[in-house]
Amino acid sequence: MSWKNIKREGRVNFYSINMFMSRMVLYRKYRSMNFDEVVGQEHVVRSLRNAVKTGEVSHALLFAGARGIGKTSLARILARAVNCKNITNDGNPCNQCDICQAFIKQASMDLIEIDAASHRGIDDIRFLQEGASFAPVEAKKKVFIIDEVHMLTKEAFNALLKTLEEPPSHCIFILATTEINKVPETILSRCQTYYFERISVDEMMKHLIEVAEQEGVKLEEKESLMIANSVKGGMRDALGILEQLLVCSNEGKIDEGDLYKLLGVVEESVLNNIYDLMQKGKMSETISFFHNEVYRKGVEVDRLLISLEDFFRKKMLEDDFSDGKRAEKWAIVFEELTRSRQENFEIDTLNFELFVIRTISRWEKAKLIVEEPSPKEEKVVEQEQSVAVDSGVDKNDWQDKRPEQDLVDKKDVNELIKIWIDFVGKVAEQNPLLASIIRMSEARNQSGKLEISVPYVLQKRQLESNGNMDFLRQVAKQLIGKEVDIIICVNQQKSAIEQKRNMISQQIQDRVAEETGDSLKKEVETIFEGEEV
Repeated sequence: MSWKNIKREGRVNFYSINMFMSRMVLYRKYRSMNFDEVVGQEHVVRSLRNAVKTGEVSHALLFAGARGIGKTSLARILARAVNCKNITNDGNPCNQCDICQAFIKQASMDLIEIDAASHRGIDDIRFLQEGASFAPVEAKKKVFIIDEVHMLTKEAFNALLKTLEEPPSHCIFILATTEINKVPETILSRCQTYYFERISVDEMMKHLIEVAEQEGVKLEEKESLMIANSVKGGMRDALGILEQLLVCSNEGKIDEGDLYKLLGVVEESVLNNIYDLMQKGKMSETISFFHNEVYRKGVEVDRLLISLEDFFRKKMLEDDFSDGKRAEKWAIVFEELTRSRQENFEIDTLNFELFVIRTISRWEKAKLIVEEPSPKEEKVVEQEQSVAVDSGVDKNDWQDKRPEQDLVDKKDVNELIKIWIDFVGKVAEQNPLLASIIRMSEARNQSGKLEISVPYVLQKRQLESNGNMDFLRQVAKQLIGKEVDIIICVNQQKSAIEQKRNMISQQIQDRVAEETGDSLKKEVETIFEGEEV
């Protein structure tokens, strides 16, 4: 049953998908069948092709490289090429003769493949040695392919070494590994080693678009680029992602949203918004955008930080480093990203909030923020410009002579609220945890007192404990030059998320109470107006 039939009949369920996947696995369906079809690895292909044409294929070869880049496929092509009855002039196997067909169907006694990840003991190698002692049944050479050879035990390696030292003339051993550092030097010295490279993004994009086209689905260049960037050079992984997209495709079209979810990355528009807000030093807006447009929509913080790291790296590569401050700005970004990803907080949103606060605070301190006048300032400027024009003063002269405003010199609570971002920045320099809490809060002038309204009771306790209030008063005094009385309250309009958390927590507590008998005990205490002694 084809995927199109499954969709046409409206039976798109897990059973149908599993059946579809089991019948058509793309990385097997489009596995390279000759040297010409191999994607990437030109240096390896060229060497092996020449060895086949000259008849000088080594008795022992080691293919080393990352997973999913063609090591096993190339080993099988080589096995057919050295045994093909009708080999082409360019060294490719014909894939039509009885030997090639037997090798392709893995029905030949002259091709033995061993997965050392599951057959890693000395008995498995002894079985291999016994098979090597017999001449080929039909082929010219008996070929042994040992995948993940680094998984063999020490004793198994010693047994394999004996075979490689004195190999039968009718045998070829092809070893493949993703961790060549775990292969003993004694084995390496007996093999011709070929290092496989990760497949380039351009080559992978081209191949993915071709495969999708053959499957009747149009894959856009942007989508192929996203897949190629996500798999780190592994074609097998890329084809696996493409296969899942084919399951989700609708009338030959792939939904970009499905691809974002499948790859576990955050949409670029979201990352762009965060980047723009941070560039302008807007801490409050950045964190609010994160909570309202990212976190509440189900995006995990770890996933966001990983996506931001890739996004910022791309932005950095597009930047101009002729200005030393640009380099300093990016250094701060990646230092704080690394720090936030390494920290593990019980409230995971704190990882992102601290990243924003620390990064913007350090940018402000180093004067790396993109200046943008507030709407209020713009209105004042427009009014003053209007006055200047009415009085016959030239606009350019007026801008040069405009007095600078110093908000730090203001002397009341209202002015402290106006420079709230400076207040948070000062707090963040010495206590990032407190800064993250007050950044999520609201500040009001309550009868001459600074009222900080936080979402949760836990945060209120945190601000009021361990001398934190004295610290906040001290920071406020540094900014406006006088003592400020600060009070902390809890905002009664809690978010839907917090309400849901409380509801779930209460359900758990009620269930525990029922199981332990605490519920009955509380009812008795209430009825008799007593207490436990």
